[in-house]
Amino acid sequence: MKKGLIFIMLIYIAIFLAGCSTEMNRTDTDMKSKGEEISMRENQSNNEIYTAETRISDVINDPVFRNYGGLIFPVDSGYYSGDTLDELRLTWYSHIDPNKTIEIANYMKSHALELSKKGYNAFALIYRPGAQTACEDLARAIAFIFEHADELEVNTDCYSLWGGSAGGRMTAYLSSYGTQSFGEASYPGPGTAVIQYTGHREYTKSDPPTFMCVGENDGIASWRTMEKRANAMKSVGIDTEFHKYPGLGHGFGIGTGTAAEGWLDDAVSFWEKQM
Repeated sequence: MKKGLIFIMLIYIAIFLAGCSTEMNRTDTDMKSKGEEISMRENQSNNEIYTAETRISDVINDPVFRNYGGLIFPVDSGYYSGDTLDELRLTWYSHIDPNKTIEIANYMKSHALELSKKGYNAFALIYRPGAQTACEDLARAIAFIFEHADELEVNTDCYSLWGGSAGGRMTAYLSSYGTQSFGEASYPGPGTAVIQYTGHREYTKSDPPTFMCVGENDGIASWRTMEKRANAMKSVGIDTEFHKYPGLGHGFGIGTGTAAEGWLDDAVSFWEKQM
């Protein structure tokens, strides 16, 4: 049976460029030797577990990820700092749990994500900057997955959109106005929206059930704005659930070790209630 589908919007931004390799004219022997070298490095890398002392650059350049290791972290290095996983800090994120950073990096290495533990297919979107282009990228991602659902072996029924900060605003826009408003054909909207810390005010009567959470000390997204939106949506018959967590600022992520710990389980339960 195909598992449920979940989209996650990241705050990070990336631009992909295609180019020609300067090594295109290698001989078959050179290519074979290179392939054997990569295979040996991968086998060695597979046996290594990331620790607090693992350098971020070593994760990015791990042969296991081929040329995609850089996508685990913000592509623009200005959005993060630190040399090791233990030292990693992200712009706009007030709470980074080093133990969770290490766990996620190791799970990425074995092709798993936090929500995958619960049996759901998760797709993370890295999008272009700009409100309009970001929403267009999300609409294209939704369209792509609907168009290739059989190939990807996913069930699109009652899928959910998840996003935090800028990603939360994108989630709200697509939930309200649909893919057809951002350059794609009309595809079914999400069965649930999960939005973290964004001061978005708009909604429509056709918005899906929405789970929202934020820190009480968030200086970017006011909990009062989010609670007001939740109450307004509830007044027109939309199922909503709102949580504010004491002592937390903007960008608490999964929230381990904080007052928000367990919010992800609550959000999944809210989503499953809609199925």
